[in-house]
Amino acid sequence: MKKRITIITIVSIFMLTGLTAISAMANSPPNKPGAPTPERVTKIFKVVTLYASTTDPDGDNIKYGFDWDGDGVIEDKDWTDYFESGETATCTNIYNKKGEYSVKVIAEDENGAQSEWSDSGKVTVKLTDTKSFYSFLHNLFEQFPNSFPIFRALLKL
Repeated sequence: MKKRITIITIVSIFMLTGLTAISAMANSPPNKPGAPTPERVTKIFKVVTLYASTTDPDGDNIKYGFDWDGDGVIEDKDWTDYFESGETATCTNIYNKKGEYSVKVIAEDENGAQSEWSDSGKVTVKLTDTKSFYSFLHNLFEQFPNSFPIFRALLKL
């Protein structure tokens, strides 16, 4: 009788740990997403739209979290809705400071498994398009060489 209880206990333990191991392995995380694309040059207060995509080995739906400044923190607003595995997701952001930003993305399947972080993409944010402004002035003074004294008088320089 003692032998039978021991065998039943061992079989029960094996079955419990075996089921736990099977259920833990049942959900694979999504594959590592590609770097968010395209790399952008933009101005402050302009909407930036980036795209990301990956697949899930189990075919689960996937949502994406965008880290817009490379600090590893994803704001609630920066998680997308769920997309089918392999479908391209979009996310938007508005920068309020100039600078170069490292953007990365992580994927999470509908069962909570997360991928590793993508490689970084780059967003460069400028204050204004100074090249076109200087180009405009250059063309203006080339076309109207005598206009500088008029502008000077208007601006009271």
